[in-house]
Amino acid sequence: MIDFRQNTEGDIDLSKGDIGYVESTVAHQRDLIITGIGELKFAPLAGVGIHDFLNDENPADMLRMVRKKFIQDGQTVNSVKLDASGGLEVDAYYDVYPVVPNFAKV
Repeated sequence: MIDFRQNTEGDIDLSKGDIGYVESTVAHQRDLIITGIGELKFAPLAGVGIHDFLNDENPADMLRMVRKKFIQDGQTVNSVKLDASGGLEVDAYYDVYPVVPNFAKV
């Protein structure tokens, strides 16, 4: 998907002096992971709410929720797992990309 370029905090990146457009699948995935269920008025069931899983002893529930919410968002999920350092490793993508207008080409 094509969207505004964001910095690591999720704010619009204006470091190059103007709004840029980039492929945004990773940004959408980050937003889904951070957003809690019920936080979005227009999509109350969207979001994983990763903060709700902080003290869980078994990460399987969190991994299952990430997979479920990515699939609900229209992504094809190949794998969701924890890497050696405990970070979340996701292999998922959107199947269909919309037609990108000329102004949005990177």
